[in-house]
Order: sequence, then structure tokens, then C-alpha cells
Amino acid sequence: MIDLADCYTNSLSIEHAKAFYNIAELYCGADSTLTTPKIYEMIELRKKYKDISTSDTIVDGSSHKVTGVPYKTIIDNNNWKNYIINWTEFNLDSDALLAEADYSVDKSVIAEEEVQKEDSAVLEREVVKETNKINKYCLLILFGFAGLAGITFLGIKKLAK
Repeated sequence: MIDLADCYTNSLSIEHAKAFYNIAELYCGADSTLTTPKIYEMIELRKKYKDISTSDTIVDGSSHKVTGVPYKTIIDNNNWKNYIINWTEFNLDSDALLAEADYSVDKSVIAEEEVQKEDSAVLEREVVKETNKINKYCLLILFGFAGLAGITFLGIKKLAK
């Protein structure tokens, strides 16, 4: 949401940007230490450009003033009652869409990737087994030396008496 507000700041509307920063903070959990300075920056820009008159006609690339945009209007008025998306007109089949772009996924490549994943999983399990085996031998050697040191200590102690 902050990225969207940044886009509005640099291109469309500081009023909308301020509203999106508010939404990011109040509804999306954005860090207030990040959004609050940006909101104040939008307020300062509003003060800077307060003398620009409003215009009813909007021409691409023109500067025009948008009056205050409360963030609640963006949240409350985002689904028009008469606006319905007709999803039957959209092609959502990924294979058909890729075919339209003359791009097809080679099934052998997918199969090869799956085999590589399986091989790497098997190799990883073997490495874990070998590591466990090495760890067991290290523990056995460690306990052997500890036992030998204990027996040697007791033998020296008995001979000293």
C-alpha cells in the first residue's frame, strides 16, 4: 500500500497518496514511523500548492488540483453496485495463454526438473545418514577415550597408595 501511495505521490495526486498512507497505517499494519512523515510531507505539499485552482477538465499530463480525499471514501466506495466483472470473457487457461504467445512448456523439462528434485532429496537423505553415522563414531571414540582416561586415573591412584 505504501508503494501505491508513493506512486500517487510522484505521479497522480498527493491527496490520494495521503489517503493511501493512512490506509497503509490504519488497516494494513504499516509502521507509523514510516507513514507519518510521508503523511506530513503530503500536508506540506498541499500547503505549497494551495493556490492552484481546481479544474473540471482533466487532460493527460496536466497539473490540476484535487480537493481533499478522505481515506474512508476509498475504502467505502470501492465496489460500485452496478459494476460486475464478467469472468466468462476472460481466458484463464494458462496453456492456452502460453500458446497465444507462442510459448509452450516442454513436459520433458518439467519431468526432468522433478527427477532432479527427487535426486537431490535422495542425496540429501544420504548425506544426513552419513553425517549421523560419523557423529555416532565420534561419540563412541569420545566415550572410549573418557573411559580409558578414567581407568588410567584410577590405576595411577591405586598404585600411588
